Amino acid sequence: MSSLNKIRGIIDELWKGKSPRIGIILLIFYIFLSVLAPIVYPYSYVIKYWNDPTHWQDNPRLAQPVWVNYFIGKKLPETIIVDSRNAKDKRAYKQENILGGFGFKEINIVENFIYDYDDFPSEITLIIFSNFSGKFPFVNVYFERPDGKEVQLISSTITSSRTTYYISQDPKIINTISNFVKTSIHTSELNYTEPQVALFAEAKEGMESYRTAKVLKGLYGLRINVLMQDLNGTADAKLLVYGKVYGLAGTDNFRRDLTMGLLWGAPVAISFGLTASLLITITQTFIAIFATWKGGLVDSIIQRIVEIYMIVPFLNILIIISMFYKLTIWSLLVAVVLLSIFGGGMKGTRSLIMQVKEEGYIEAATSYGASDLRIVLFYLWPRILPTIIPGLIGAVPGYIFLEAGLAFLGLGEPTLPTWGKMLNDAYNLGAVYQGYWWWILLPIALIFGIAIAFATIGYSLEKILNPRLREE
Repeated sequence: MSSLNKIRGIIDELWKGKSPRIGIILLIFYIFLSVLAPIVYPYSYVIKYWNDPTHWQDNPRLAQPVWVNYFIGKKLPETIIVDSRNAKDKRAYKQENILGGFGFKEINIVENFIYDYDDFPSEITLIIFSNFSGKFPFVNVYFERPDGKEVQLISSTITSSRTTYYISQDPKIINTISNFVKTSIHTSELNYTEPQVALFAEAKEGMESYRTAKVLKGLYGLRINVLMQDLNGTADAKLLVYGKVYGLAGTDNFRRDLTMGLLWGAPVAISFGLTASLLITITQTFIAIFATWKGGLVDSIIQRIVEIYMIVPFLNILIIISMFYKLTIWSLLVAVVLLSIFGGGMKGTRSLIMQVKEEGYIEAATSYGASDLRIVLFYLWPRILPTIIPGLIGAVPGYIFLEAGLAFLGLGEPTLPTWGKMLNDAYNLGAVYQGYWWWILLPIALIFGIAIAFATIGYSLEKILNPRLREE
């Protein structure tokens, strides 16, 4: 009960200070994220899909978080998906007709959607799913605008069960849209047409460019006509009008939902930092106490090893190991622990033990025959424990930064999303120069936030548990 009272008293003292209170609140927030991560995104799901680009194909590329709409004064578009395979989606309608006497089957699909955003889509894609035998079906696709104008985007054969038309990138479709723009604004010359802009712009001069076009809001439609000779054949269509905002954290160039990376970065950072700090601190302290207590040759050997470790370039060795071996987060943790066991912290522990071992109760324990292990565990260890705990907590940010730094260099966990890995991907794409701020600032903010949490708590604990600092 007395131990619980002491712990409660320490927590009360921590809560009284402003900076440790902020640290506690931040730490609770990160613990909440760590608990939430496997609930929202199970571990097996993350491992399977984070590096699978096909899983994210329905997401917009390099989209900002949805909450930016509250700050910029206009409504950026979210992704619109209309799929005729979804029976619950009332925006899609499909009708099949047998053309009697001709041996043909006609499938008509109509997909409608309301577009009421203040900006243009980022991309437009149409996917035709079909099942047929014999000759290839023929498809015609018409885009219908709120102003009554219609554009025939596609007229071609379907050669596979899944045919994807990248309307924003296909040169033939872009040329068709350019001709539509020329007709609409009565011009014969047009330098360049942005298809996702022209299709959603008011039909007037400048509709071909994002800089000069104005959004035409209202009801849009896509009419797909599929003609096939297989009377048992089927066809469906999926329209993707990609937006410019998505989710709480946006997306990256692989269309991945960055919310997953930010959430899973929390348990990875906390588990790595705490485990590394705990294992290294306990191992270092125990070896230092035992070696100092034994003295003589044992102490001398340990001190020489520590001095060698202090001059060995720890980070360089870790980088070399990571380059030759694809380290997981846990093998990286083992490497960090092994390379840090005989760190410089053992010198400070040794100096404390040199003072404590001369005290009277230690001599008394020795006189009645207490073993070396008993003296180390029950007499020396508890005496320096108040100095160990703040150091253990305060060391956590260093290991979190280490993991993030190695991941930023491309040497960290290859399968799990971590904050450092996200920054590495952002750096490789040139996110700083391209202005993809959410991809950079959000993981950086979380890294610094967790560092502040542990640092403030560790420093405050040291002031509480160390009488000398408390007097100051």
